[in-house]
Amino acid sequence: MLTNDQKSGVSTSPAKADEKRPLPPDDEATLRRMERLLGEIRNVMETRAREDAHQEFSPARLLGALAQVLAIGFLALALVGWFINVSGTQLVIQLGFCIAFQLAAICAALVVKNKAE
Repeated sequence: MLTNDQKSGVSTSPAKADEKRPLPPDDEATLRRMERLLGEIRNVMETRAREDAHQEFSPARLLGALAQVLAIGFLALALVGWFINVSGTQLVIQLGFCIAFQLAAICAALVVKNKAE
């Protein structure tokens, strides 16, 4: 069964009356200020996300990648030499270069990691 309020379409509940009441000027200014501050926070967060998405150019990373390629090349050369029976001294020299370049690649990776922190 409908109440008198529901029949007449007029609501006397305090919640509905508060929704239609305009905000005082102080509240509107506060809301505008909060909206502006939230917009600034969003802009800062978007800028940081954009900066984090793209890594800066790093000469250490480039040298590390180059050293890694050279290490793999010397390892492949040593393996080919082993299959075609190259002298042991030459294989040791090629593997020595492979180890040296691999260590250089590891050092470059550590330099890049320490710069990031």
